[in-house]
Amino acid sequence: MRCAIMQPTYLPWIGFFDLIDAVDIFVLLDNVKVEKSSWQTRNRLRSSSGEVLLTVPISTPKGSLYTLINEATIDYKKPWIKKHLRTIEQNYSKSIFFPYFYPDVERILNEKYVYLSDLNAELISTMCSYIGIKTKILKASALPNFKEVKQERLLSICQHLKVNEYYSPKGSAVYLDEGNHGGILSDHNIKVIYQDFVTLEYKQRFSPFIAYLSAIDVIFNLGAKKTKQLIENGRNSIFQD
Repeated sequence: MRCAIMQPTYLPWIGFFDLIDAVDIFVLLDNVKVEKSSWQTRNRLRSSSGEVLLTVPISTPKGSLYTLINEATIDYKKPWIKKHLRTIEQNYSKSIFFPYFYPDVERILNEKYVYLSDLNAELISTMCSYIGIKTKILKASALPNFKEVKQERLLSICQHLKVNEYYSPKGSAVYLDEGNHGGILSDHNIKVIYQDFVTLEYKQRFSPFIAYLSAIDVIFNLGAKKTKQLIENGRNSIFQD
């Protein structure tokens, strides 16, 4: 059984959904420290003049050094929902598949979730459902409260879920590969497979093509079936002995 573990980000890029699609269990690591200026709170869309950044304003009840992602609350004093929906509609309303998915985005944002992690989790789950990804998604906060940090925490989660393969972005090799490929995970007989996702060019409404945008850019331009194909065609998993 294969597992991937990632922090819940806001309207993630397409490679995030490759991680979900390529595993049996996906864990949203929502009980680690929140970072206001990270992909946990923001992402990029395409406009006629280039890329535009959308950010969810948050409050950190325990202070910026101690508040976890699942403890960060969304600040509704600022009219960010109206801004996000207007930006999405202005730039994608003429895209072919806009009418099929925009109502879901609009509904979720207007739910006014208290916690950032709940908003992100609902967006991720809904995007998966639309694309056709059926992987089981869990929140780390719903699992036992493992006290370890970094790779030791990943190991505890993997052992709890009884997985024998761990699928990880290759950038994580910096701290996972301590001493040997896969580090402590490999030491405990968990095979580590690194994601080498290739961002394939697709037809966007505006040109030139811009990579690494939120996956809703792909969804609005390609629709569910071709978005799934793009994910599968861009997948290039690598394993190092």
